[in-house]
Amino acid sequence: AAPDPIKSALSRLDPHLASRGRTLAPGAVGTRHEPGKTHVVRIALTGGPCAGKSSALAHLAKAGSEAGFDVITAPEIATVAFNSGLAFDTSTTENILAFQTSLVSLQLQMERSFTTIAAASGRPTIIVYDRGLVDAKGYMSQAIWDTVLSLCSISEDYCFARYDGVVHLVTAANGAPQFYKHGKVVDDAGNNVIRNESPEEAIALDDQMQTSWRAHPRHVVVPNGSSFERKLERASSAILEIAYEKHPQHRR
Repeated sequence: AAPDPIKSALSRLDPHLASRGRTLAPGAVGTRHEPGKTHVVRIALTGGPCAGKSSALAHLAKAGSEAGFDVITAPEIATVAFNSGLAFDTSTTENILAFQTSLVSLQLQMERSFTTIAAASGRPTIIVYDRGLVDAKGYMSQAIWDTVLSLCSISEDYCFARYDGVVHLVTAANGAPQFYKHGKVVDDAGNNVIRNESPEEAIALDDQMQTSWRAHPRHVVVPNGSSFERKLERASSAILEIAYEKHPQHRR
């Protein structure tokens, strides 16, 4: 067979990440926007520090593909920016606005492009965004947030409407403090990260994120329970329940 021209050009492609959410048995599509274009189920996965988002993405990719969905896991835009070498200068309001407005614009473009590509596939698809647009609200004052929305020509209601569901994973600091890691640590995906928040600060930020998203009609909060595996199962079940509403015949 001839090589895939796109994949052939990507010398740093991670085969595991590229294929982990691709279902081998796609089910029939339920909701369509138009013939040939499926309704793409869009989920914002959010939460406080050390909540298990990386593990949840991997867990959902497996559960969703087994249920007949292609699962796309989109990167966190702020992490992409920082890992590219960009610095966040908070010395002036103008700098904060420039940075946050650019991140929101980049997030919007990524979401729109991913959705367009996935819809054109004709396959039932879930896109999980590692943090959504409204997460940014938790890191700035209401006045700056309102200005960012205005500069991007969008509203908070528009941001909420972009997602079929919002799943919030509660920080380990609240309910499982023995597993909360901060400082220079290795996260649950094996990546080296610097987590500056103390347990108390992590809980405060977690509460702030919940408040920011609370007005969304499908805001699901997943607390820490009897085990981390059970937390991952609850997160995946919540997302699949939302997906089944758009593609009900997928329920297996």
